[in-house]
Amino acid sequence: MDISYIKSILLNFTKLFNENEEERKLIYFIVDEITMSIISFISQTDKIQFGIMTTTSLKSTYDNRTYSNALLFISPNKKSINDLCKHLQNPSYNKYIILFNETINDLILQKIATSDIFHCIYNIYSIPFQFKCITPNCFISLDKNHSFNTISSFLLLNNLHPSIFLQTNSITTNNKLLVEQLKKEIHPSDNTSLLVILDRCFDGYTPLIPNTSVFGQLVEYNQINLITYFINKSFYFNFEQIHTKQIYEMNFVDAQEYISQKKKEIDDSWEELKEKIKNNTLHSGDDVELNQLSLSKNKLDIEKEEVDALYKIIFELSKEMIKKYQTKEKFGEYFNLHNSFKLKDLNDERIEIMKCILNKNGNSKYNQQIIKKCNEKHRILPFNSYYGIINSLITNTQYIPPIIELLNTIKNIKETKINILKYLKLEYGNINNWNTIILWIEGGISLVEEKYIFDWCQKNKEFKVIIGGSLILNFENYKDWLLE
Repeated sequence: MDISYIKSILLNFTKLFNENEEERKLIYFIVDEITMSIISFISQTDKIQFGIMTTTSLKSTYDNRTYSNALLFISPNKKSINDLCKHLQNPSYNKYIILFNETINDLILQKIATSDIFHCIYNIYSIPFQFKCITPNCFISLDKNHSFNTISSFLLLNNLHPSIFLQTNSITTNNKLLVEQLKKEIHPSDNTSLLVILDRCFDGYTPLIPNTSVFGQLVEYNQINLITYFINKSFYFNFEQIHTKQIYEMNFVDAQEYISQKKKEIDDSWEELKEKIKNNTLHSGDDVELNQLSLSKNKLDIEKEEVDALYKIIFELSKEMIKKYQTKEKFGEYFNLHNSFKLKDLNDERIEIMKCILNKNGNSKYNQQIIKKCNEKHRILPFNSYYGIINSLITNTQYIPPIIELLNTIKNIKETKINILKYLKLEYGNINNWNTIILWIEGGISLVEEKYIFDWCQKNKEFKVIIGGSLILNFENYKDWLLE
């Protein structure tokens, strides 16, 4: 994901402080739970270059930090506005610049102005961040009913003007209107990026497969609140950090082994450095050596904080998995769904719905409801490709989801300049040398798909693929959509 535009916005606002202060002050960057996910891709090194001392969450309580200024980047939800107004009545910082991630109304402005009794606010701005980043390859709507705002904001902030493919056999008419709105926004096409707008009905099966990536499992077991916990502890899933970047797409077993090993290595190094610093101090050692040791320890402290937090995330996640699966055999059954399985040997609600989609469970109570959204009329791949996918589920071959078959086909379209997909129509732009592909799925996306796309991009380095949707699907909310 290109974050250069977001970085430039931050740089411009931090410059405002420096240009209007007689003495340069430290800057605290204050966010809420929604905006944290937007800026989590900006590294600490970048923040230091902007003059930002640290990132912290918005609180209504007082901390004496009048030696510094505050750059707030928050959403105008009720909680954040209330916390901000309480905070301003007893301000912790010298001056405030407030950025909202969407347009605010006069009522909110009036409420903030009334609370600013010490006249600490330097200025208030709004910038169109209408999306929430889940991983570096994945984003969703802040409001699942505002797809246009989400996509146009994402394209604007990433400076993209894509050609557009639209699924023509969608079960909703809204996607056609969505394309017409976007065409007015992105003119002219840049010929290097492609936006594919799909309906969730194009593949009803893949969202039912259990997640294997660490981040996917956090969603699968509804443990995303763990990340909120670490935000409050001034730690968050920063994908620029080396170990987070390494493990977020790993399966649970590999991630557990990796982070346990790193934790042991770092703990050992940390104790060793502490001992060296202690000996140097006790024996009046060389000052240069002491400074070098202290610097090394400071760097290791940052790495240790990250690894300790990730270790806790994985430990908490493992407890949830034990609760859910109870036995090693049950765990194995679910996770083998990624490869092959014998449909007749497994029984549970998820499996029953999967069988319905594959037309292998004619007696199910779900059949009539599911067939409305998951049938051959709504598939975008050629007949043979789709049934090749089904056959792979019944035989001992690796499952390849339709989204990957679609990417392989788009890669072929790019090379041949011929659109071979019957149900994908080029609505805007040209078939050209796309290197950035945005896949938008109305109805929601699965982190299983995100994981497969991540792996596909590792093999096809010439492409950058980002998946977006109205929400992140887990089994419960996807089942509700299927059966509504």
